[in-house]
This record gives sequence, structure tokens and C-alpha cells, in this order.
Amino acid sequence: MSDPALRAALTADLDATVSAPAARLAHYLADIFGPTTVAILHYGSRSHTADPPKGSAYDFFVIVDDNASAYRSFIAHTGPRFGARTATLLAGVLPPNIIGVKLEGEQPDETLTGKCVVLSASDLVLACGRRAKDHFTKGRLIQPLRLAWVRDDMSRRAIEDALFDARANTFEWAKPDLPESFDTADYCRTLLSTSYAGEIRVEKTSRAGEVFASQSALMLGMYDALLRKLAADGVLTASGDGYGQPRPTSFSERMRVRWYFRRSKLRAIARWNKSLVLYDHWVEYLRQKAERRAGIAIELTPREKQWPLIFLWPRAIRLLMTTRR
Repeated sequence: MSDPALRAALTADLDATVSAPAARLAHYLADIFGPTTVAILHYGSRSHTADPPKGSAYDFFVIVDDNASAYRSFIAHTGPRFGARTATLLAGVLPPNIIGVKLEGEQPDETLTGKCVVLSASDLVLACGRRAKDHFTKGRLIQPLRLAWVRDDMSRRAIEDALFDARANTFEWAKPDLPESFDTADYCRTLLSTSYAGEIRVEKTSRAGEVFASQSALMLGMYDALLRKLAADGVLTASGDGYGQPRPTSFSERMRVRWYFRRSKLRAIARWNKSLVLYDHWVEYLRQKAERRAGIAIELTPREKQWPLIFLWPRAIRLLMTTRR
């Protein structure tokens, strides 16, 4: 699906404005991960919301050429509790790694917190392609984001290639959940709701609608171009302002998508184990995020804090069941 106009539409969000604190954090990240840093992508609530939730982190994808070099530089600059070999090994086993970073703000007593998804450029290509092993990366990159820092024009081109791949092929995993007739807004909502349902997240069922409302202008422009292209290629039928599928989704297609998301959830659980090693105060971060998303106070017992992988599961399951209602 090589179409310059479609490529431009699906990557137009990269040039959206980045806030001053996010830009400051992005340049800091590029510095501490060293010359192997390819690009810093800013996503999440702080990238598109004028009034983000209090205490929320700045979310970034940190794309690097080489994991080992990037982590050696990171360790040398920040001195975390884990070593470069450990981080490199974990990145190779189950990419990406998630690492927390803090930077003093420009205001008194202000601390900027970054949650960094660190991914090699080769793993980014795989995670955005048709043979992605899970939905973690796609689920975040199909939403509007900002290019907060990039090394050079060639690096930008590589980022655009990966984003285009992830976004241009969304129909492959979204089609089982699409209504018989839909418009661009329905398509965007389906992408978000399917992505959220396909991961283990402490989110209210209304979260997908809230995210779409905050990003609708950019998302509609991006995916309207895609749907028009799919209709022109005969993948969809066009009728007025809406679209339809010329044939029902087959059983094998449904099973393939179902297995894809089931495998994604299993890998997400395994990735939590990594975060306990790589992300300082990971359990506390999850607790605060769950409080914001679920709207309820959460107090962890000493036993849950000390052995979260053993004793936190019953509470997590109850919370997930509550927020999915």
C-alpha cells in the first residue's frame, strides 16, 4: 500500500506541537541513551490533553540502534539499580523494556517523570509489522503522537515507515469487531476499544471513548484517508459517508485475531515481571494509575508491596472485573 498521500495522512501527527516539559525530557533522554538514540516519540495523555491527570508520567518511546550501547550509556548517566547486561538480556527476550526516568523541572520542587518504552529500531519494525508477536507497541502507536526528538532525516524516515506499517494495516485485526456499516469515527472507536480490550489494563469501559474524544480531530484525518484507500482498492465498499465489508470475516480470520490478542495478554503478564526489575517503584506507579483510571482509593498491604507477583493477583483480578463492567 505504497501511496505518498496516504503515508502523509497517516504520519501527519508527528509534527504536532510538543509541550516545553516534554521537549526538555525528550532531549534529556536522547542525551542519556547516547549517540545510538534514533528518535523519541511522545504519546499518552500528556501528549494530547491540555489538562492531564495530576501525577501522570510523560510517556515516551525511545528508539535506539543498539540495545547494549544504549543501556551502557543509560547506566553511566543515571546509575540505576539494574545493570546494562541485565537490561540488554531482558530486551532481547521480550521487547520492549519499560524504564522510569526522573528529571528536575524548571519550577521549584518540580520533578518530571518519564515512562520510557525502550525499543531497538529492528524490534520496532517487527512490532509494527504483520508478524508482530503482540499488540503492545501497535496499541500505542496507532494513536496520535508527537515526534519529540529525532537524530536526522534518515531516522525520521525509518520512524515514518514503521508508523505507516502499523496504521495502514489496522483493518487486519479490527475487522472482526467492525459493525456491518461504519464511518470513520466508528472505525477509530473500534481501533481503540479493540486495543484496550486486547490488553490487560485497569481502565473503565468508557476509556476508549474518552481517548477518541480527546484525539478525534487527528484520528479522523488519519483514518479517513486509510478507509478511502481501502475502498478504492476494493477491500471495503463505500456507500455515502459510510463503509462496509464486501464479505463477512471468516472463522479462520476471527480465530487468528483472537489468538493474536490472547498471546498479547500472556506476553503482557510476562512483561510485568521485567518491569519489577527495571522500573523503580513499579507497583506504586501501577497503584496510582489504577486509582486515577478506576476512580477508587487503593491501599496495598505490606505483603502485596513486598511480593506483588504472589499476593497482588487476587486484588488485580477483582479490580479488572470491576472496571470492565
